[in-house]
Amino acid sequence: MIYYRLDIDSQNNFEIYSKITEILKVKPTELEADKNSTDFYSIQQVDAATNSTQEITYNAIDTKPYYPVTYYRVKQVDLNGDYYYTPIIAIESAVKEPLTVHQVYPNPTKEKLFIEFSLEKSEHLMIAITDLSGKVVHQIELDGATTNVVEFNSKQWLPGMYLIRITTDTGLTTVSRVEKL
Repeated sequence: MIYYRLDIDSQNNFEIYSKITEILKVKPTELEADKNSTDFYSIQQVDAATNSTQEITYNAIDTKPYYPVTYYRVKQVDLNGDYYYTPIIAIESAVKEPLTVHQVYPNPTKEKLFIEFSLEKSEHLMIAITDLSGKVVHQIELDGATTNVVEFNSKQWLPGMYLIRITTDTGLTTVSRVEKL
């Protein structure tokens, strides 16, 4: 029988406590993560101790937790191919407002549009501008810095309301509105 306990602090640093009550030979322990608790992927493998019935502590760090929640579980695979999962746990990010739009200007816009936003840490992101029917009128991908000002040419857009969606690779999303005259 295998027993696990996961302790995760507010910075998503892990301690995985494992106690094996019978002697088993096991492959590395995998820490898995997901943003919606349905599509888990391995974020780190930790070499497992073999032939031990003592409680053993494994340490792992999730360097890219999702916002606002990341779901975690541990997968243990025996040498014979049998595997076990711990129950899923949900951890809320301790970070407050890691993606903030400061200004969208001028609003309304005629020819040029500027989006000023900040990220808690630099990361890859996508900015999509859509009309209210969902049609994408402009989309870019970029490596965002902690402070950003992005310029768009809005001259060719039809008059009306538009949505600006910024989405990072870690799942941060924000939506703003702008009117085109």
